[in-house]
Amino acid sequence: MQQLIGAHWKEALRLGPETRAHHILWPASFPGTPRARGPAHALAALLFLIATSPPLALFMAIQVLTMCEVLGGRLRDARGVGHRLLTAAAWILWALTFLYFLSAFTGVPDVHSSMVPPELVSQVRSLLASAAVCWLVGLAAGSSAAWVTWVLSDCRVRPVTLYTVWLATTTIMAALAIR
Repeated sequence: MQQLIGAHWKEALRLGPETRAHHILWPASFPGTPRARGPAHALAALLFLIATSPPLALFMAIQVLTMCEVLGGRLRDARGVGHRLLTAAAWILWALTFLYFLSAFTGVPDVHSSMVPPELVSQVRSLLASAAVCWLVGLAAGSSAAWVTWVLSDCRVRPVTLYTVWLATTTIMAALAIR
């Protein structure tokens, strides 16, 4: 019985011929569809911003939905004019959101200015450090959850499912870690 269980888990942990470990630990790499990597990472960044700043959630709903549609189109290999316009709009909204977030997050036009009180500079630095730690905690938990999902499904789970598990776990853990 012990050998049977050991053989089952050895088979479950073995990677398939077209699967590499980084496809499981970093599901946003999407093997076979490299065009989906950019929107996948942008969507992860948007959800991290929502996790770290819940008041922005309502403001960022349109950005998240458009980036989800762009990601879906890239996974389906959509190439129409409508998809290109939606992609352009999603990336413009993404850039504007990040510019807004960075300006609101720092709150200081020039951190190295002599007019800025040192307390404010240290607060900004500590906020940036805590956000980085929360993101790393979320990434570690997301990669672990994707690996467990892959193992429990006997290596039959699709990359989109792995990405969904990774994204949800990363966002939830980042939100919990920042609290």
